Amino acid sequence: MNTNKERILIDADETTARTIEDGVYPIVNAEYGTNLSFNTTLNCRDVFGSLIQENGVPITLEKKIKIFKSAIAQDIGKNQIRTVAGSVEKILELSEGYQLDILTARHPDLIEYTTNWTQYKYNGAIAKVFSSNCYYGGKVSKSDICKNEGVKMMIEDDMDYALELAKEGIKVYLLKKPWNVQRPEKHRNIVKVDGWNEIKI
Repeated sequence: MNTNKERILIDADETTARTIEDGVYPIVNAEYGTNLSFNTTLNCRDVFGSLIQENGVPITLEKKIKIFKSAIAQDIGKNQIRTVAGSVEKILELSEGYQLDILTARHPDLIEYTTNWTQYKYNGAIAKVFSSNCYYGGKVSKSDICKNEGVKMMIEDDMDYALELAKEGIKVYLLKKPWNVQRPEKHRNIVKVDGWNEIKI
């Protein structure tokens, strides 16, 4: 691997992996008798919010983490969680000129699975996986990881993370999703795109 390549960090869930649609919601809908769908998800950091609205069921943080980890556990060795549309082609293209790494909020315990999944789905085009450990305590901000790694570009789906990164001088390509399409915020370092095919670097 040419370590002199400029690096780009890429988010995992709903940027590369369709974790909500293929992993989380099937478990939630089966357990609670709901019909949650990706297209009605308005908060990617709390995909269970619409469940509470739908039938008033409160879900603790511990339960949310358990459901997410169950979704991942069910996919270990199977790699049935699909890739986000257009990501494979663009990542393979970008890997010719850049070193690509994953930066995810997933727990460090899930890094091995995440590494294996990305290697399988993207044919080895992604080099490393980093965790910001966002939801589990002891988190490190994505912007700090980018700065520590000398990375100046990231591909994201979360507007809040995008703003955090942009304010630290990191360019962000923000993929259009149900939870960010109505967010009005703008920043000179944020490039909003409808899909992977619109990313021009």
